[in-house]
Parts: sequence; C-alpha cells; structure tokens
Amino acid sequence: MNLSLLEEISLHNNLFQGPMPAFNKNVEASFKGNGFCLNHPGPCDHRVTTLLQVAEAFGYPFQLARTWQGNNPCKRWSFITCDSQGKVRTVNLTNLNLNGTISPTFANLTDLRELYLGGNNLTDSIPESLTALSQLKILDVSNNNLSGIVPAFSPNTILNTANNSFLVWSSLSPIESPPAPPLTSLPSPATPSTNKASPTASTTTYHLWIKLGAGAAGSIVGIIVTFGVIVFNSKRRFSLTRDNVKKKKKAG
Repeated sequence: MNLSLLEEISLHNNLFQGPMPAFNKNVEASFKGNGFCLNHPGPCDHRVTTLLQVAEAFGYPFQLARTWQGNNPCKRWSFITCDSQGKVRTVNLTNLNLNGTISPTFANLTDLRELYLGGNNLTDSIPESLTALSQLKILDVSNNNLSGIVPAFSPNTILNTANNSFLVWSSLSPIESPPAPPLTSLPSPATPSTNKASPTASTTTYHLWIKLGAGAAGSIVGIIVTFGVIVFNSKRRFSLTRDNVKKKKKAG
C-alpha cells in the first residue's frame, strides 16, 4: 500500500478475510485476531477466493466471517461440505437472513453438486453462469425476492424457485405443459413435457392456460349443439314430407 507517511497500523481483533495486505517494511503492522487466508501477504487458495467473492455479494455477513477463515474451506468452514479430495460439493446457506445477490462466481466451484440459498432476502436474478456447473444436482433459491428470467439448467438439476414472485420462466409452454400445483422441490423446466414449473413464477401462465382451455371447450360444445339442431331439423322435414305423400295418395 502506498502510504508514504504511515509508520504504524493496528488491525488486530477484527474479522478481516482474504489476503493479508502488504505494507512497506518501515511500517509496524499488527494483524492478530483476524481471518486472513495466510499469515503473510500472498494469494489465497482459489476456493477461498471464490467463496469470499460469494460473501462479498452478501455484504460479508458476520455469520460467514466468523468461520470462513484460513486457506482451506474444507477445514471448519461453516455451511461448506467437501469430499475426501478437498472438492467443495455442497454450499448450504439456507435461512441465514442473508441480503444481497447471488454471485456469478459460484460457477468457479466447478465440483459443486448442491447449492442451497433458500429462506433469505436475496434480490436480482439467478446468474446465467450457474448453468455451467455440470455436476450441479440441486439448486434451491426458494423464498427470496429474486426476479428476472430463470436460466435454462440441465434436466439433471432439481431447481426450486418457489415463492419468488418476480421470477419468469421462459422455456415452458402453457398449452403443451401447464404448471403443476405448488411443490416443495421442483425439477428444471428444460424439458417441458415432463418437468414441473415454479408455482409462483407461473401463476399467470397457469390462469392463461385455463382460460384458453375453457374457450376451446366452449367452442366444441357450440359445434356439437349446432350439429344436433341441424340433424333434428333434417329429420323433422323428412317426416313432414313423408306425411304429405301419404295424404296425397289417400286423396287420389
């Protein structure tokens, strides 16, 4: 850092994270009691860098800062689950009262299989970059304040977007596949013929489908009634003509 007149700085007993800052050699600096990834200036592990960028989008909340310390997220980091090879497999941030947005840098956790973000106060959209997570099996963003178009995830990803009133599904045809009643776990809309849509995101679409269906049914009923009237009148005319022929024969 370029603070030419700085001689002493004390940053101890805070919750600073990430790489330790590098000061000039003549600066006496104290960093004790923080969560820097290393005990000396230098880059953090790529997994740490990614997760701290995720935390940045939430405003570096205290409930993450108090345990997201050090240079290995697989060692005592809350809400993070890794496999035996040190790959981050699950991030579970459910019901933490988080604010902010979903960071697109989640996509850098290429081994991620489950991502739970439900029950918070997250806004903005679901990042398109998350669709690149080829191993993602579950994405739960329910009960937030998200908006925008839901990206097209793999059919293998179970997607729960319930109770996000302003999310819009772009890949579901209301006529070919109407939305189902509310579910707690929703599959991806990537294959509309077999998958369900978000109950909240698709309410308008569902009502539209019902209206269209009712209109079509009314048209069919009208056609049937009209056809019946034509048949009845034809039979009646035929019956009258036959009676007139009989009367003429008797008169002759």
